[in-house]
Amino acid sequence: MARRGGALSVSCTSADFQELYARTRNWDAVLKRQLRSQLHAAARPVAMEAKANARALRLPASPPSSRRQEHRSTGLRRGIANGVRVVQRNTVNGVEFRFRASHPISRPTNASDFRHPTFGRRGRGQWVTQLSERWWDLAMYGQNARYMSATRQALLNAIDEV
Repeated sequence: MARRGGALSVSCTSADFQELYARTRNWDAVLKRQLRSQLHAAARPVAMEAKANARALRLPASPPSSRRQEHRSTGLRRGIANGVRVVQRNTVNGVEFRFRASHPISRPTNASDFRHPTFGRRGRGQWVTQLSERWWDLAMYGQNARYMSATRQALLNAIDEV
């Protein structure tokens, strides 16, 4: 490499090109492996945060119940938290990451409120509004910087490996 009047000049012989071609031949596999490992490492804390949010979820009735509330657990919050998973799949264009919340009530509870039948009764006047919190959204959004950093690190690691 040489600089001539502010411009950068690069000369490359056929041997240099063949070496570069040989070293970058497996670039896709190296990059995919690095992205998979770095993004999975970045996704783990986000999934843990979503689980913690689900365990701390408050679900007060609206309007509040007139009955005395006993402090007993039905395992709903624990069930929602146990359903949170990070799923990785290889795809044609790279790696796909999905966060799954497999409990049936996971999606409805990720809103400010939701409606459901009282004790499973679906008749007229048997539906109530339940307050909730956006437990999933709180964990997922705002993590873009973490993923950008992981992607940047994967690229740097792949370049170093090649």
